[in-house]
Amino acid sequence: MENNNIIESVFNEIRSEALNNEIILKEYEEGIGLLDTPVRIGFVFNEEREGYISLKSNDEVRFYKLLKEYAYNALIFYGLEPNRNNIKKVITYLLSNVANYELDDLNSFLEKRINFFIEDSLKFKKVSNPCSLGNIIGYVDNQSILQETPLCFKSSFIDGDKRYNLPRISFGIDNNTCYIYAIQNKDVLSEDLQDSNYNELVHRTMRTINSGVKKYRNVTPSFVIALTYFISYLNQNNITNIRTIPSMPTRIENRKLVNKYKVNRMISKGTITSDVEEFKEQLENKRINDVYNATKKFSDCFERLKVHFSGIFIENVELTDELLLEVSSLVTSNELLREIVAESETDMIK
Repeated sequence: MENNNIIESVFNEIRSEALNNEIILKEYEEGIGLLDTPVRIGFVFNEEREGYISLKSNDEVRFYKLLKEYAYNALIFYGLEPNRNNIKKVITYLLSNVANYELDDLNSFLEKRINFFIEDSLKFKKVSNPCSLGNIIGYVDNQSILQETPLCFKSSFIDGDKRYNLPRISFGIDNNTCYIYAIQNKDVLSEDLQDSNYNELVHRTMRTINSGVKKYRNVTPSFVIALTYFISYLNQNNITNIRTIPSMPTRIENRKLVNKYKVNRMISKGTITSDVEEFKEQLENKRINDVYNATKKFSDCFERLKVHFSGIFIENVELTDELLLEVSSLVTSNELLREIVAESETDMIK
């Protein structure tokens, strides 16, 4: 009851801010997806205003009901105390993951995100396949609130005590559809778990999937393999519909704010103008590259799958920047990929 009272109190505060048609969420030292920069995030309802993210809802009563339900579930999932800062924190990170088209239908977005905390659609938590590199294993794991989704899929090649981690995939499931938000760099192994000879063998073997491929060669083989194994895992859970979420405007805008903050901090320390300009250019180039990786290269990962597999159909969803994938089969001529999509040994979710 006390937790509910705290949540209600915070939402009364948010409602009073909304009467002025804006919600200003608290500055956090880690920012959105960053660890070292405070950023102030502002939202306005049903209007356009420079420097704010515009949210639209035709049923604000239901919006607040769903937002409270999300906050309650998020506090439990992430193990956070139900205080004012943490409640605003989970809302900030939630709204940082709104796709462009979802800004026009916040209630549907909230319903979907609430379902992301539930694993009922997944029968198997862990899968394993023998392959020419020993075994490939995959499993569902929880993620930090800094990430796009509560759950991710991690996979690795292993051979005895040797291990090579593949990129992790941030995802959520709603109504038997899997929404993929990101394919991110692998978790780094500690030095005592790394084996340079095995790493080289893995790299050499993974490069074989590039043989004869002329399109989408900008996609790293490890990303193709991680995504292939995840889609195979979904197939075994009878999930064949996949949607991508490649563009989240809050995160893109936040990067601009972060870069401006860093440049101003440098100027305040008396750094000479030429060094500031060089630093500013480096930050902007990195931002452009990050946007490319989160949009075009992310989409290319899925288009690359069609090069290798029959039975994968992709269409662009009208009026959104999503891709919709339907997987009817995973048939390929590549030996390594064929090993990966073979029926896996599975462990049931407890």
